[in-house]
Amino acid sequence: MNWNQNLEKVPQNWQEAQGKNISIAVLDTGIYDPHPDLQGIVSAKQDFTEDAGTAADKLGHGSHMAGIIAGQGSAEEAVGGIAPQASLWIGKVLHESLDPGGDIWLANGIKWAIEQNVDIISLSLGIREDEVSDDLKNSIAQAGALGIKVLAAAGDNAALDNQNMQYPAFLEPCISVGAIVKRMLPRDPDFHPQLGIIAPFANYYSCGAFPDNLYYTEIGSSANTAFMAGILALYLSVQKEAGVDIRNLTNGQVFDALSVASTPLNELTYTNSGTFSFNCYYKPPLV
Repeated sequence: MNWNQNLEKVPQNWQEAQGKNISIAVLDTGIYDPHPDLQGIVSAKQDFTEDAGTAADKLGHGSHMAGIIAGQGSAEEAVGGIAPQASLWIGKVLHESLDPGGDIWLANGIKWAIEQNVDIISLSLGIREDEVSDDLKNSIAQAGALGIKVLAAAGDNAALDNQNMQYPAFLEPCISVGAIVKRMLPRDPDFHPQLGIIAPFANYYSCGAFPDNLYYTEIGSSANTAFMAGILALYLSVQKEAGVDIRNLTNGQVFDALSVASTPLNELTYTNSGTFSFNCYYKPPLV
């Protein structure tokens, strides 16, 4: 079990929900189909890169994110994902070099996710401001208008200044996800004012994409974004089961719900972190 899963008390929350009936688009480097922990969770996949192939993961990053979100934990050395009953839609929008091809592949992936009517879009990636087109902005805005929750990695230096919070996390209506070190204090006390949620900056042990490297660890806001996509899937699953139209939930309502189980940064200490169900440290969104 990942230390952060234990810390976040995810197993206790599995008694209430495991992400059932929640669909998540993972737009990344694709997926390694033969992986034993990724069987039966992929509903559809599409390759948006210039290769236009089978969405095969040639790096491992996308498979790693998919495993964090919904890995089945079926193999002997495996670690289960946060929301093992969620369904994944896999869009390959990155090469193995993590080159996003500008923003065309990403924009097309988001449009596809919208067409698939997913509940969450998870973006463990980033591009420069000068690579952001109106097409990408409009695609993300459309997702938000339809009630799809878009989570995006803020980058590992998002605490520093406006220039170091990567796109599309900087765009509305994305929920930006940052990092916090294992000792439970922020990496930098001066977090970017638009940084929404901070999850553990930890070693996430999850799926790889090669027979001789089926599992590996990764750190940073990319892994945190996948982690938070899983946490959000648990919350939305409970709401959906209760008859709530989750598409009508605003980002503000999501923040409010998660904050009940979280620690505001200005109250975070070494000793109080263990008393919260999720420990997803947050800063309230700007009004």
